[in-house]
Amino acid sequence: MGDRAWKTAPRKRPPTTTFVLVVVSSVCFLLSWLFFQSPIWGEYLTFNGLNARVWSLVTYPFVFGGGFIGLLFSMFWLWFVGAAVEARMGRGGFLGLYLGSAATFAVLAGLFASATGRPSSLAGPYLPLAAVTVVWGALNPEEVIRIYCIIPIKGKWMAAITAGMVLFGYGLGMPLFGLVMVLPLAFLWLYAKNSIPGLAFAANPFVARKVKQRENRQFHNFIDDVRSREKEREERERLRKLFESSLDDPDDKR
Repeated sequence: MGDRAWKTAPRKRPPTTTFVLVVVSSVCFLLSWLFFQSPIWGEYLTFNGLNARVWSLVTYPFVFGGGFIGLLFSMFWLWFVGAAVEARMGRGGFLGLYLGSAATFAVLAGLFASATGRPSSLAGPYLPLAAVTVVWGALNPEEVIRIYCIIPIKGKWMAAITAGMVLFGYGLGMPLFGLVMVLPLAFLWLYAKNSIPGLAFAANPFVARKVKQRENRQFHNFIDDVRSREKEREERERLRKLFESSLDDPDDKR
């Protein structure tokens, strides 16, 4: 039992953070569709460089520039990979990954714009979704999925393709900008692989403590169950011997 092979699969918690992100993104898409001409979407929520609207660092993922099909595929993929990553990181950790990666991309885009004089504008969930995809691919490198239910691809290659899409998509005409935007993805890959010294993946003390407590409860329940079964077996064996000895009683043979 040294490796705790007794341990059953942990009870899955509902992907609450993933669900909230999908719902909020969908509601924002509906509002932007209804009020497309409103300056809220174009000016206040979209990231347009490092300015006084600091909230745009984390609000631009909820501004959609594409159509309904793009939203549908994006939210489906967020639900798929987000639920898996949230199960490993916890609700707060996954929210930190999604919004933290969004803010990191925005800061890098803003710094690049300030250094080169080129305008920067970010909108849509694609960058934080790319971050979640890379983490998922690092955690599940050999898991095979089927793109469009046809093309099989492993998780590690899905992460690589996602990084390539960011590189060539955001680096179109500005290769250096594409390289800059890939840097957070490279960091997240190493982070999820526990390849960064002193930085453990999802090292949330509260989550780790709950996991440890759950494992201890499972272990104690397992031990109690083994002891109970052992006592039942011993009692059955005692009764069997008692019954057999009664059949061999000399007084019964007279």
